[in-house]
Amino acid sequence: MNPPSATFFTRFAPLILLAVGGLVYANSFSVPFIYDDFGAIVDNADIRRLWPPRWALPSSAPNAPTNSRPIVAFTLALNYALGGSSITGYRLLNIGVHILCACTLFTVARRTLQTPSLASRFGPIAPHLALACALLWLVHPLGTQCVDYTIQRSESLMALFYLLALYSAIRHIETGRPIWSVIAVLTCALGMASKEAMATAPLLILLYDRTYAAGSFAAAWNQRKFLYIGLASTWLFLALLMSAASHGSSIGFTSDVTPLDYALNQSWIILDYLKKAVWPHPLIVDYGYPLPLTIGDVLPQLLLLATLLGFTVVALFRWPTLAFPVVWFFLILAPTSSIVPIVNEVGAERRIYLPLAGLIILAVVAGHLLLRRLRWPAWTGPVLLLILITTFGLRTAQRNAEYRDPLDLWQTAIDAVPHNPRAHTYLGLALKERGRSTEAAQRYQRALQLDPHYSEAHANLGILLAEAGQFDRAIAPFRQSLDAYPDYPEVHNNLGNALLSSGRLDLALRSFRRALELRPHYADAHSNLGILLGMQGRTDEAIDRFHRALEFDPTYARAHFNLGITYMNTAATDKAVHHFRQALRFQPDFPQARRGLEDALRQQRKP
Repeated sequence: MNPPSATFFTRFAPLILLAVGGLVYANSFSVPFIYDDFGAIVDNADIRRLWPPRWALPSSAPNAPTNSRPIVAFTLALNYALGGSSITGYRLLNIGVHILCACTLFTVARRTLQTPSLASRFGPIAPHLALACALLWLVHPLGTQCVDYTIQRSESLMALFYLLALYSAIRHIETGRPIWSVIAVLTCALGMASKEAMATAPLLILLYDRTYAAGSFAAAWNQRKFLYIGLASTWLFLALLMSAASHGSSIGFTSDVTPLDYALNQSWIILDYLKKAVWPHPLIVDYGYPLPLTIGDVLPQLLLLATLLGFTVVALFRWPTLAFPVVWFFLILAPTSSIVPIVNEVGAERRIYLPLAGLIILAVVAGHLLLRRLRWPAWTGPVLLLILITTFGLRTAQRNAEYRDPLDLWQTAIDAVPHNPRAHTYLGLALKERGRSTEAAQRYQRALQLDPHYSEAHANLGILLAEAGQFDRAIAPFRQSLDAYPDYPEVHNNLGNALLSSGRLDLALRSFRRALELRPHYADAHSNLGILLGMQGRTDEAIDRFHRALEFDPTYARAHFNLGITYMNTAATDKAVHHFRQALRFQPDFPQARRGLEDALRQQRKP
């Protein structure tokens, strides 16, 4: 029996990728929101409405992952409009973007292998090799973070527009039609509005042109200068998006982490990425913070990385078609893994999401050439491919299951990076959710042993004490959290609650107002301030605060309940009934709201 033709693979590749991608991620729909998902999605009032487009503006939350990324914020607002906070729609979109990336990668790889410089060697089997590349990349476990960790769709959206821009540029190179140049520039701009790492796309497209079409940078510029002017103009758009310093001091050269410190850390991080491209274990949801390293600490890694980079530079001139996939890896990775410090996260699996494609393309092509040189039977390649796809697919499904259980997820992070205080803190949160408060407190204390100034651990200790009714004891850790990070609106709000419950109304008032200075759209702080004003007898001001909370989050059940109570106290029972019903509409398991509704109906003499 003859193998399927190249036409078969070209025609049915999208369906094959859809089926395989749906299969390996079928068990990811029950993965809950984790970590940054709560601030970016669950508690983000900016995505509650598609219009007016508040989602397009920088968030009032500090260092929000949607800042300067309006395309990402739009997709979150669209998900919320269609399904609220139900995880299903968010996960479906993440899986869909991942599969679309694989389909586009297939097309890019196929057309590249059919370019004049490679067609004589790979032309007839280009669709077979391209599908192998796309399938391996689709099921590789390093892609799970961009699917299972919802807010990290920023990486996969950027990758999709990156690949679409490259594909459009390839079509422009092939046909000379201006429409493809326009599409390349537009998709490049959309990528810039998805994540900042898109900045390398114009350079990679120019290098692709020089390698596979024009033969030199000068020829590429002379033949397609308007394409490159348009692509370069998207850097201005990116600069505009970043002009508000939307990520604060967490990225850039203003922190205590110097470029040298960060580069030394990246020497082992990048080699870890390379190892996991081959053997994806252990997978880590959080690499933690940059470590204080010296050159001596990472000298072997530095020498190995320098050798790899040196070989890549030499190969770029002597064997450019071989070197391009390696340059793809290093160039796309450069914005996050070179000298620009990312203070709050030294490494992340999602950063290798698109760079990994270059390594896989190189491995597939090199493997094909090796098998042909060794004269192994024709079935050897497909069998090896099937084994790899099955192995990676099973590991991906296993990783999806780990994301379903926060205890497993954060324990694996601690096992891999035991010095990471954030992982200990979030394991503590997972333990708290299981009712294991004593163990949670121990994890917070361990985090503080590793970093005595770690703000989140102090804050979580305060929450643990407040929920146990120990409001006086909770005040101290909240204040220690603010000593380490003064601009933390949630902690100001929680401190205000602890002070309010301790009867220190003036200090509580100051905390709530500070929280609202930092985040004017903070619905919970508006509602809590309304409670305080009501206790002071300032009923009209309290009602106004509750309405402000609902303006920013119309689904906020607690604010509806507070309005119901306030209207009950002012004998406005019709309004009280309305707001109690709204509270139960958005939170059916709200016993206080149900009792309030019953009391209000009794006052109206209604059953």
